[in-house]
Amino acid sequence: MEQATQPALSSGSKHEFGTREFFDEVERHRYQEYAPWMPEVMGFNEFSGAKLLEVGCGMGTDLLQFARGGAKVTGVDLTPRSIETSRRHLELYGHNW
Repeated sequence: MEQATQPALSSGSKHEFGTREFFDEVERHRYQEYAPWMPEVMGFNEFSGAKLLEVGCGMGTDLLQFARGGAKVTGVDLTPRSIETSRRHLELYGHNW
């Protein structure tokens, strides 16, 4: 994949883009280093059973957290690559949208 089309945080990974190891690394970085405040502020576990739409879903990192919390999630993005990546991301962890 060309550098210009890679999603944010993907260029520094030591794992192949789109693998479970890659997404694990992105998640760890996002919620432990980049924005450790995010899980509490976003309330990922507070939407169980709710329908949730994320506009600009990127790689689906936050979308997956809401799905893990029991929300019925849907993601939209302007770039088909982000939709494809998000769908694969959620499917790797046993979630649909």
